[in-house]
Amino acid sequence: MNSNPTLLFALLCCVGCADFSRGEPFGASGSGGGSMGAEAGLAISYAADIHALLQGGCASCHSPTGAASSTALLLTGNVTEDYLSALDLVDVGSPDASRLVLKMEGRGHSGGAIYTRASPQYARVLRWIGEGAAP
Repeated sequence: MNSNPTLLFALLCCVGCADFSRGEPFGASGSGGGSMGAEAGLAISYAADIHALLQGGCASCHSPTGAASSTALLLTGNVTEDYLSALDLVDVGSPDASRLVLKMEGRGHSGGAIYTRASPQYARVLRWIGEGAAP
């Protein structure tokens, strides 16, 4: 595969420019919410592993007063309400095709990429969905 250094540099400069208020970019610190259970191989749950991750990456726009308040994902800060909102965007039969995953990658998301396939947050969400998207 040939790579163009100029194009690669330009692409890297543009990634995540949509909203600088999201916090650290794409797992720069490896944080993003979640329990040690996710890393230790235990089952992942929305409340313990995913809620804080979505709050940190998505809530600045997907809140009741945010720019994306009229979209399918609405995060209020209430774990139960937010779980139901996120669950509407999940396909446990095909985690990679889940709307939540596609949007956080930036596909069809006017806010750009939130987490890349290489980030631990992406892996955590994908695993959560693959395990059945437990509350």
